[in-house]
Amino acid sequence: MNNRTIFREIDSLISVVEAMQRNLSNSTFDTLKIVENEVPYFRLERIQTWVEGKGASLFQFARAINRKAEKFSESYVEFSKPASRRFNMPAGS
Repeated sequence: MNNRTIFREIDSLISVVEAMQRNLSNSTFDTLKIVENEVPYFRLERIQTWVEGKGASLFQFARAINRKAEKFSESYVEFSKPASRRFNMPAGS
């Protein structure tokens, strides 16, 4: 498996986790809406905005790290390629 495939799989995994987090968040907030109806001073909107913001920034951060790691890996592969055969010959040959 090459590096590009690995990083694409990581990106796919991030997307799956993001979707699972969104589903969990939605079901949690559906339950909290019931609490909001019972407790007049409870403001679900503020909590939901904060959680969504934190979740979005977390996944943006994870994607940025994945992209940087992918670029670094490509650079490293280019850097670590062996020199051509003519550069490996001893001097005076």
